[in-house]
Amino acid sequence: MSYTAQPGQPYVQDPEGNPLTAGNKVRVGYFLPGFDVAGQADDLQALNDAWVSYQSDDDSRFIRTLSGQQGRFTSTHSREAGTFPGKKIYLWIFKTNDNNIPTPDLGNVEAFGLYSATGWTFPTNAPPPANSITVTTSQVTEAYFGSFDSSALQLMGVPATGLTYLGNSLALILLIGWPPTTWLGCSPPMWTPNIATDKKCWSSLSNFPSLRNSPSSRP
Repeated sequence: MSYTAQPGQPYVQDPEGNPLTAGNKVRVGYFLPGFDVAGQADDLQALNDAWVSYQSDDDSRFIRTLSGQQGRFTSTHSREAGTFPGKKIYLWIFKTNDNNIPTPDLGNVEAFGLYSATGWTFPTNAPPPANSITVTTSQVTEAYFGSFDSSALQLMGVPATGLTYLGNSLALILLIGWPPTTWLGCSPPMWTPNIATDKKCWSSLSNFPSLRNSPSSRP
């Protein structure tokens, strides 16, 4: 199997639109049957847990400069057919904080892109040339994470899910802990109240001294 982003084909960009720095890794493989790639494309750990690599553990294919052009790669790799024939091929490209291979837990990954194309499947275990395939960035028709056009594949930053989940949890706690009589018909409790219309409703803040003493919650 060969996979390339050679001169004349779309190169790889980081999230800022610069050519991806040499040393970052390009993975080739498939996801376990039943895994919802589109639905979990922004979940780096879920992707990693479901990933089956075509490359061996000690084999690293890197972004590098080709013919003076950055953000390129070209590699050829072969292995026994195993479970691969007929599986959909994905290119999974990383940008790490040290422009090196991702750590096992992907903790150094800052951005990534996940791409495929119509017709990209691992070949069957048959005599040549039926047992080989070449995939190129110019063939890409699907971006599960990141984006692409006729000139480049652009990676996207890893989502900051931790803060999002914390915020949702905090909002849920406030809503559950707030008696409906204190805000039905009034501004919701985490918003600054409308003094002109909510004074009566917010009078029940006497039941919540900590909120009553908050400057943003005084009627």
